[in-house]
Amino acid sequence: MRPAPRLSLARTTLASLVADAVLAVVTVAAIPYLVRHLGAERYGIFGLISVIAGQLVGLHLGIGWAATRRLAETRARGEPGATLRGVLLLALGSSLLVAAAFAVLATLAWTRAFRGSADVLQAAVATVPAGVLIAGLQPALQAVHGILYGQERFSMVVGLRLGHGIVRLAAPVAAVALGGGVLAALWSQAGADLLAASSMAVVILHGAERRPAAALAGEIRLLAAIGVPFAVAGVFAALLADVEKLAIGMARSVEDFTYYSVPFNATLRLSVFAVALASVLASRLSSLKAAGDVAGAVGLARRARRISVAAMTLVVAPVVAVVPELLTLWLGPDFARRSTLLTRVLLVALLPRTISYITESVLRATARPVAFTVLYGLELPLHLVAVYLLVRAAGVQGAAIAWMLRVVLDAAAQWVMAGRALGAALGGALEALGAPLALGLLAAACQALDGAASAWLRLAAGVALGAAFVGRSLSREDWSIFRRMLLPPVAPEAGSTSG
Repeated sequence: MRPAPRLSLARTTLASLVADAVLAVVTVAAIPYLVRHLGAERYGIFGLISVIAGQLVGLHLGIGWAATRRLAETRARGEPGATLRGVLLLALGSSLLVAAAFAVLATLAWTRAFRGSADVLQAAVATVPAGVLIAGLQPALQAVHGILYGQERFSMVVGLRLGHGIVRLAAPVAAVALGGGVLAALWSQAGADLLAASSMAVVILHGAERRPAAALAGEIRLLAAIGVPFAVAGVFAALLADVEKLAIGMARSVEDFTYYSVPFNATLRLSVFAVALASVLASRLSSLKAAGDVAGAVGLARRARRISVAAMTLVVAPVVAVVPELLTLWLGPDFARRSTLLTRVLLVALLPRTISYITESVLRATARPVAFTVLYGLELPLHLVAVYLLVRAAGVQGAAIAWMLRVVLDAAAQWVMAGRALGAALGGALEALGAPLALGLLAAACQALDGAASAWLRLAAGVALGAAFVGRSLSREDWSIFRRMLLPPVAPEAGSTSG
């Protein structure tokens, strides 16, 4: 497979940002339609299937990150590349493991764990075969993305994410519009995943180097050695990411899960810039480290942190100010009444989470994979206790608070670990704490003033906070990154690492 020219991180991030913004718009349009036509409780089946599948990430064998790291390092050293067939064969074995495990776990969850009305739980059991296909295809999709990131074929990654994402969102809407229910909607999503995984596997394998069986087996063992520590860490990470959602489904109801998960997923969509930047950062950092350019890696990580946090503050602060109005417009007054407070808590948590996107990329590129296993293993019991106490005491609002506490703890720990891995800190304490604290104060003030201050006044305060933080945080060189995103390059950027 002929490698594509290397794009600057600035242009790649812009392309990813545009793709994710389009997907966010499609999501905003699709969710109210599905909630209205399926009902809040049946819509919860969608989200819980994703949560169940997420608990099986350990069976992915770390294939996505292993492929990215292996390919990036071999390209930087000028060594023969890791075999693409090895990646896809390992992904196939992982897919079979995940599919079998999902069939067992989902059946038990719907029949013995989750709470809901009898007809909805019966409908959920009927969706297990479609869920098996969806869950089983995730390792294959991760392998495809890992290969493309490792080869720095970023334009193809963006195209795949955009095309697959739109089809995956539009398919269930079309199925419901044609008179189908949640089962038809899930089968349509499974079809979209199958089409994306199979077509991209064909593209990747076209012209790929054929290697002897012994070399192929060696590559698979090497990929597994890289990926399995990430997979073990992923087991803890999956529980840390979703345990409060599982607790809502088991301790409260599938309907309450919808009132939590819809705002949760919507708030994560606002982090498109940080996700786009972090998604291409790891492979570039791996290349810099392999080439011995430690100073370049440190400078790139610091700049990525500054730009992503500033951009997130600029976007999130105005949204925090007018959450009730936005939720009412999007999903109706009842949804706004039940979800305003938890949505504000989740939005505040986005800023430490944004820092974690960058530190995760640093650690995945430069640290030993076992670092995540140790970190998440220490975090998990604390988070489980917090979820148990807070969900029982405060329901969905308690779940949001537990999530925020976990994100803050994780961001602080990864900040220290990333500094040690790079040999230089990503910034001072004020740079880490300033934006989250300011946004938290704004959220508390707006929650208290919702009935007293107009939406326009609150919105103005949010815009002012975001603009002030951006102006204070970004250097002249940081601003040049944005100019490079929007203006054509004057000279080739093939060797650039600063953007």
